[in-house]
Amino acid sequence: SLAVAETYRLRFRDQGVYLLGELQRAGFQLPVMPDGAFYGYCDVSSLTDDSYRFCLDLCDNVGVLMAPGCDFGDYDTRRHVRVSFTKPIDVLAEGVQRLHRFLGI
Repeated sequence: SLAVAETYRLRFRDQGVYLLGELQRAGFQLPVMPDGAFYGYCDVSSLTDDSYRFCLDLCDNVGVLMAPGCDFGDYDTRRHVRVSFTKPIDVLAEGVQRLHRFLGI
C-alpha cells in the first residue's frame, strides 16, 4: 500500500542521511546525493587507488560489505564503491564503527 511505501521511503531517507554523513566524515566523497535510491555511489580515492581491493580487505578484516565500482559500470570504477543503507541505523552504526577500526580513525 501507499502507506507502507511511504514508511520505507522515510526510513531509507533517515538511514541514508545517517550513513552517508558518517562516510563523508570518514573520507568518502559523495559526488551526487541519492534522490530516491537506497544506496550511495562514493568516491574513495582519498582512501585507496583500488576500490575492489578496498572492498575485499574491508570484508575480510572487519566484516563490512561494500561493492566495488566495477560491479556497477565503467566510469572511474577503481575510485568508487556502492553502499546500501537498507539496514536499521543501529546495524549501520556497527558497520561505521568497524569501518573506523579498519581505517584507524
